[in-house]
Amino acid sequence: MSATDVLDGPADPLAAVTHPDPYPYYARLRAERPVRFDATLDAWIVADAAGVLEALAHPACRVRPPAEPVPAALAGSPAGELFGRLVRMNDGEAHARLKPAVSQALAFADLGALEAVAEAQADRLLDGLDPARPAEITAFAFALPARTIGAWIGIAEAALARLPALLDGYVSATAPSASAEELAAGGAAADELLALAGEALDRRRLFPAEVERAAAVANAAGLLVQAWEGTASAIGSTLLALARHPAALAEVRERPGLALAAVEETLRWDPFVQVMRRWLAADACIAGRVMRAGEALLLLSGSAARDPALDPDHPDAFDLHRRTRRSLAFGAGAHACPAHAVAPRIAAVGVRRLLKAGVRPERLAAAVGYRRSPFRTRVFG
Repeated sequence: MSATDVLDGPADPLAAVTHPDPYPYYARLRAERPVRFDATLDAWIVADAAGVLEALAHPACRVRPPAEPVPAALAGSPAGELFGRLVRMNDGEAHARLKPAVSQALAFADLGALEAVAEAQADRLLDGLDPARPAEITAFAFALPARTIGAWIGIAEAALARLPALLDGYVSATAPSASAEELAAGGAAADELLALAGEALDRRRLFPAEVERAAAVANAAGLLVQAWEGTASAIGSTLLALARHPAALAEVRERPGLALAAVEETLRWDPFVQVMRRWLAADACIAGRVMRAGEALLLLSGSAARDPALDPDHPDAFDLHRRTRRSLAFGAGAHACPAHAVAPRIAAVGVRRLLKAGVRPERLAAAVGYRRSPFRTRVFG
């Protein structure tokens, strides 16, 4: 990408997800037209924090088109079966029944014990890792959350090494542009993830007994799916943020305990979720605009994250010691991600251990690319 492309900004909110610096573009949207209908994208664009938060809390806004609860390409496949049972992909009665169970499982997690699992998995992954090879850093970032969450929910040690590839296969199949080969591979991956999750639940009760087994198995696998790419993204984005802020990097090197603050500040300053999609199940007035049932919304959480209305204390600054920190990386409202306490801690273990192993974030910055994903997921190499 040329310097001119960077200066001109992204072409639209979807291109902003993988733009090196979309934040000046977001600032213009907030200042000029924070809520507008984009005929090309056939969706309402909501760029300011007030509008994003209102939409996330609005009962008419759904996480899936009401007429298509499972993507048509996945319907009838094992990947579709998994997708359709995930609490984060449901609204109404199914969501109300399952969300408390998933939230409870994570709320009662012993975070110290979880960090110890992450440290043990990091030990395995760092054995033989070459800190000068960017691709190995990417592999570590994707393997650590998969293995940590997998071990925590009870998946057998012998199966942990398979998880990153299985998760990649399933997530690739859920992309709108998935090929026939990716759809087939995603179905096989979903089958194996469900089998592993079922075996894990036979070893450890994760959800209350009243949750039916099929839903419990799917949402145990869903914890892996939900935490995997977001946590990997947090590791890569934090390393890149530290590369761009040498004083903060020096602080974290000197005081490794600041790794968690670095991750949390990165999640605020450059969140991996830049756009959240919602669909209207009924007519609604959101952010002062009349919207119709069936219309789509693109909620620019990346823009809202730096809206001074959300965080008036120099939102464009990267500050490890920020007194108050509001982040939309894990959403808000009924569909706020319950992993908000878990994922940053796993990512902090990853960042801390990589720095200790000799990784130089400033060198990674020259080798950054983006994974094909709805997330702002950096890969190195």
